[in-house]
Amino acid sequence: MFEMTAVESIEAVPALSGGFVAAVLQGRKVAQPVVQVLNFKASPNNRYRLNISDGIHCLATAMLASQLTPMMENGEIDVYCFCCLKNYNSVKLKDGRTVVNVIELEVLQQSDCQVGNPQPYTAISTQNNDPATTTQAALSVRQDSDQSKPFAGTLGSMQGQTGGLFVLALPTKQTSGTWSNSRGEGRLFSMDLTDEGGEIRATAFTDQCDKFHSLIELNKVYFISRATLKTANKQFTSLRNDYEMTFNSDTTVVPCEGPEADALPGVSFAFIPISELATKQKDTMIDVLGICCSVEEPNKVMVKSTNREVSKRNVELVDQSKTSVRLTIWGADAENFDGSGCPVLAIKGARVSDFNGCSLSLVTSSLMVTNPQLPEAFKLRGWFDREGQTMDAPSISNQRGGGMMGFGSWKTLAQAKLENLGHGEKADYFTVKGTVLFIKKDSCLYQACTQSECRKKVMDLGNGMYRCEKCDRESASFIHRMILQDEPAFDEVFQNANFTSFIFRLRVKLESFNDESRIKATVMEATHINHTVYARHLVDCIPTLP
Repeated sequence: MFEMTAVESIEAVPALSGGFVAAVLQGRKVAQPVVQVLNFKASPNNRYRLNISDGIHCLATAMLASQLTPMMENGEIDVYCFCCLKNYNSVKLKDGRTVVNVIELEVLQQSDCQVGNPQPYTAISTQNNDPATTTQAALSVRQDSDQSKPFAGTLGSMQGQTGGLFVLALPTKQTSGTWSNSRGEGRLFSMDLTDEGGEIRATAFTDQCDKFHSLIELNKVYFISRATLKTANKQFTSLRNDYEMTFNSDTTVVPCEGPEADALPGVSFAFIPISELATKQKDTMIDVLGICCSVEEPNKVMVKSTNREVSKRNVELVDQSKTSVRLTIWGADAENFDGSGCPVLAIKGARVSDFNGCSLSLVTSSLMVTNPQLPEAFKLRGWFDREGQTMDAPSISNQRGGGMMGFGSWKTLAQAKLENLGHGEKADYFTVKGTVLFIKKDSCLYQACTQSECRKKVMDLGNGMYRCEKCDRESASFIHRMILQDEPAFDEVFQNANFTSFIFRLRVKLESFNDESRIKATVMEATHINHTVYARHLVDCIPTLP
């Protein structure tokens, strides 16, 4: 049983927590130890390193947190003063040294002399203590709690441990969002953390979201302890870790500015060639590196789940696999994106979609780095400048659902019917030149909920009341939501569209309604005919004719 001792001095000074240094170097925790400052040294980052003593041993690697710097500058902490470490943690560096990070400290008394003859701790030095100079202390090492034995390993070696102490860099952080389910609603944010052993996703909900979101900054290093570890949900993360971290009421997050902060790595990627994306399952989270070879203008779309408009921009990425893919960027990122100069984009955590074949979409947890300083990026840039910019790379984002048909898969409507398109497990896509014969007008307006934030279609109950399923309420009125409200102009729009030809990109899929199955064709895109381009397409089709 390891014992703590109280070192008595000849003056009327506080008793030192003898054995504290030995305990902390052995990975144990002592509650609020009393130590003496032997000397100190300022570091370049405006922090101070102390040499502290427990009367038996001394430790020269006690780092004061930056918020304690004013106590040094105003002389409150001085040589030989007695201090109580109210809050601290310790971490073992790769070179074997243990650093004690002092977060909260109370100066008990000033002094002008050193107590005892403290020596640096060695593994066998505790056996040589003179029992005549020490008595048993009231303080003791806490050994009955997992939290008092911090796991100071790397993420790669944690193997499901909980209540640990991690030294982590913060490469990505989401903005605060909301969640809602049958049990209630609240706030949350997630972040990706990294150290020399791997990566992990961490999430803070409601109270912890309010507590930590404004305090945690991107690309900073923190000591994080007492979080909960659970099996990772791979649907929401591309990180190579079987676990994810959840903050709880006991979680502590402390800035790390010591020497261990400089040794931590930055963001790591596991890039997948674009040509292999079509083999990935829908909603898989992946990392990709590509050249932005084309950029569309942003446009506003309505998000059904929130009934709010959001900016959307599509860009095309190409890589050395000589294949391109469409990437969709959302929100402020879409509005601020600059694709000039064909930049290299490193994407971490993009979501795979089967929309129009295979495409990618950024989500709130995604990280996009422009022109990253990576060897793979330099190699990709060299390839693109030499040959990539002059080639016509086929896109996997305009294919039929099975990934078998390219954007050039033109068909007539008769061909699509003959080939039974849409009867497969996934939807099929094809391009057709078609002429509009008739447009149904009565579906251009609907009876909507009267709540300003809802806008959902209401159901006529037949008794003068209208029910909104989303709001779970009934009302005696509704609001007509219309695309057009000027009657003459309304009719003119449809009349002008009749008997006009367009190039349509169609999605066809067998769907069931009221126990009846039928093929539903959805217009994904309709563009006016560029006769020069269309004529070139017809010329290219001549060699394929029987």
